[in-house]
Amino acid sequence: ERPRDRAHPPAYARAELVAPLPPELAFLAAEGFSPEALLNALSAAPRGVRPVDWLLNEGKLTDETYYRSLATHLGCQYYCGALPLASAFDAVKGLRCGVAPLEPRNAGPRFVVAPRAEFVPKLIEATLSGAIRSGSFALTSPQRFASLVRARRGEELLNVALGRLPASLAA
Repeated sequence: ERPRDRAHPPAYARAELVAPLPPELAFLAAEGFSPEALLNALSAAPRGVRPVDWLLNEGKLTDETYYRSLATHLGCQYYCGALPLASAFDAVKGLRCGVAPLEPRNAGPRFVVAPRAEFVPKLIEATLSGAIRSGSFALTSPQRFASLVRARRGEELLNVALGRLPASLAA
């Protein structure tokens, strides 16, 4: 009998490694990331820091890779900005909550979601339970989302910011 390839453990061994991972990391193993590296993040992250935030902040995983993998896992489109954001939405609220409607079309996603890592488990649960249909939304990273909203709605955001200045600074 040949020795097992340590780089590719059998499926049952991989399942045992994935079981203790939180949902915001467990899907990465299904997308081809090393379960061992993901488990190491659990112990390497400082107390009070989510392991996924640690991976992203330390550059062990890029935002693009993480959110593209999440989109693949959820079966939804990854949003790069090709579909236009709806012309009538509150950009400030959109930035705050990470959700924006897309221009209405006959088919395809109706809104874009850019969840912070702490909300990813709820999004996974909602999608897998059928509460949200994966074809109804596109997913993107919070950084890409903020950049796109600022690029397309910059004047509106500037006007809101200027309107919030204290009178002593605006004079």
